[in-house]
Amino acid sequence: MKRHTEKTAEVIFARGRYDYNFTENFYALGGIDWLRNRFAGINSRTLVAAGVGNKWVENENIRFKTDYSFTYSFQNDVVENPFAKTKFPGVRFAYDFWYKLTASTDFESIFIADWNLDNTKDVRIDFYNALPIKISEVFTLKPSLQLLWRNEPSLIEIDLQDSQAQKIGTVLTPLKNLDSLFSLTLVVNL
Repeated sequence: MKRHTEKTAEVIFARGRYDYNFTENFYALGGIDWLRNRFAGINSRTLVAAGVGNKWVENENIRFKTDYSFTYSFQNDVVENPFAKTKFPGVRFAYDFWYKLTASTDFESIFIADWNLDNTKDVRIDFYNALPIKISEVFTLKPSLQLLWRNEPSLIEIDLQDSQAQKIGTVLTPLKNLDSLFSLTLVVNL
């Protein structure tokens, strides 16, 4: 039996954030994101953010808040783009929405839009939606769909071949604008 061991998917993402409440509904925020998504052409992207936000509604059934931030990104692509800067300032708009649908089911939605101020055509959108379903006191089943869209995606290097299938060079071409990630997670509440 022949084994195929090529990696078909890997996305590593980490986010840290601190909110400081000025009032019940207005806060300052600072945070850092780190992403590795080699299939989207990103070897490493670190984004530092500082801004303010509003809590519009927050009670036991619903939460809705919006954030407005200045950002600075450090990006290392799998294939270097000779026309794109690897460090750039930006602005970010985000919302965080949570709603209790039933006693055992919630709805979560997070939207983040990042705009590169060095290249105003470069816009990134991260749209995440989940439906956590409590199946017992300990376990929650959480299906989710995340859409990652970038107006100017990273590049990939493709081999050029002659009529005898001999490599004669390479060409850079952009990856797809949209990545969709579906996950089904079992959450254990201890």
